[in-house]
This record gives sequence, C-alpha cells and structure tokens, in this order.
Amino acid sequence: MLNILETNIDGRSKIRPALFSGKFYLSNPEALKTYTKQLLIDAPLRVFPYDKLRALIVPEGQHTICGKILATAYKILGLKKYVRRIFLFSKRRVGIEGLIFDGNHFWETPLGSVEVVHPKIISNYIIDSRPHFDSPAIETQLPFIQTVLPRFSITPILTDKTVGVEVINSFISSVSTKESVFIFITSSSQNSNRAITEDNNFFDLLSELSSSRNWNKLTLGEENRIPTSKFPHIKESQQAAALLG
Repeated sequence: MLNILETNIDGRSKIRPALFSGKFYLSNPEALKTYTKQLLIDAPLRVFPYDKLRALIVPEGQHTICGKILATAYKILGLKKYVRRIFLFSKRRVGIEGLIFDGNHFWETPLGSVEVVHPKIISNYIIDSRPHFDSPAIETQLPFIQTVLPRFSITPILTDKTVGVEVINSFISSVSTKESVFIFITSSSQNSNRAITEDNNFFDLLSELSSSRNWNKLTLGEENRIPTSKFPHIKESQQAAALLG
C-alpha cells in the first residue's frame, strides 16, 4: 500500500524552491554558472571507460568548502554518454526512518528547474516532501549536474541508519538502466563521536553495496581538514569516488 505524505511549503505548489542558494552556494545565476564551470575546468581529469560509471560518492556542504572535490566527480559524470536519470541518496541522522522519496514535481536552483521522476516500484516506499525541504545535501549537488548534463531528471531519496544494504541493493536492481547513475552524498563535517560512527557506517554500507554488485571503487579526490583553534572539535573529511561496474 502506498504511504503518501505530500506536504509543500505554500500548500499549493509542487515545486521545491532553491532554499539554500545564497547560503550553501551562489544565488546569482550567471555567477553560479561561471563559478561551477571554472571549477569543472580546473578539476583534474581521470581517464577510464566512462561507460562503466554506475555511481558516484560525493561530499555534502558549501561550494566554497566542497566545490573542488565535487567538480572532480561531476566532470566524470559529464563524460558518460546518455545519462538521463540521476538517483540521489543522502543520509539523514534524525527525523526519518527508511527510504523517503520527495513528492514534488520539480526542484529549482538559480540555473533552472529539474524534473523529479518516481519509479513505478515506489509503492513500496514513503513519499514525504517535508524532510527534503530542510535538507541542503541534494540541492547543493544540482548546479554541478545542471552544468554538465544538458537534459536529465532526478529522484531525490533520503535514508537513515536503519536502511541496510539489502534495501538499497534491491532498489537499484529494480530501477537501474544504462541511462541512470546513482549518487551517494556523504557528510563532510564530523562534529561528534556519534556523527563519525554513523558516517563510517554509511561508508561501510557503500563498500558492502559495491562488493555485492561487483563495482570497483576509484578515488577521484580526497581532502582532510584538521581541527582549528576556532573549531577544535570539528573534523572535515571530503571524498569523491567513482563506482565502476
């Protein structure tokens, strides 16, 4: 039975606005386009059979912090032919249980609107727009994807620590095509032992997923920021990787 909880900010629109532009990334369309293009130009190019790209692991966060690492991943995405469908997974620590799909029809950024498409097998999962409104992780990826792909649709998915590899693996098997790429967004800020443990668990899940699907992991970029005197308890780890199969 389909469990639908569709709630939008204005009660009428099925469009999720660009809620984090000007905070996590630039709000001016021309400035944002120029900024992302330059990051992509400057990003190192990894050469491998791009048609084997099945998924990307990317960090979440502000473009000023994660932009260079993100560009290394999305430069690769732009070189894979015939990509039309992007499934974006973001882990959320509290407030949800299971896989939560967004109920909007479009997501907006300063670069335009992106269509949201739900797979037919979504009847086994929950549609709830509310937790997607206050989560920046997926939205901040979109300007890069809009820059490298001329036409695509997305399926935004929030997941929590209760979701095991079997659930994600089953979902991927049900929806995967030659035109689809899966993007797993990992936290780049770790400000507590609990956060570090949960993020490590998510990386373990992705490793198990890769192994079960015979995907090989290719690290595209990695950067570790040590704690500072101003923020002594915060450790940032940013990684981008391609999963090939």
